[in-house]
Amino acid sequence: MALNLDRIKHWLSVGAKPSERIHLFLAEVGLLPKKAFTVQTKKNQSKRKAQERLQAEIANKAAAEQAAQTQEESASVEEIEETPTETIETTEVEETSQPFTEETGSE
Repeated sequence: MALNLDRIKHWLSVGAKPSERIHLFLAEVGLLPKKAFTVQTKKNQSKRKAQERLQAEIANKAAAEQAAQTQEESASVEEIEETPTETIETTEVEETSQPFTEETGSE
């Protein structure tokens, strides 16, 4: 697309106002500042029931994730409780009246 920048500048200087689409073209070229987009009306938003279903779906997902996490934690606790413990038998050692020395291994 070819733009005659001299004529565009002339018409803008005498008060011509470009449409939104032309304003975008001129902003890309650098003749005008970029416009901020306006917020759209509520027509683009989903209806109340659809929003309620979405909120319910989000809540159900969160509850399912929390239940799964709780179930994993309880399973790990049960696993720990079911693990057999080892018993170590102790034997009594007789005391000798002879002192032990490191050099000989005995008295």
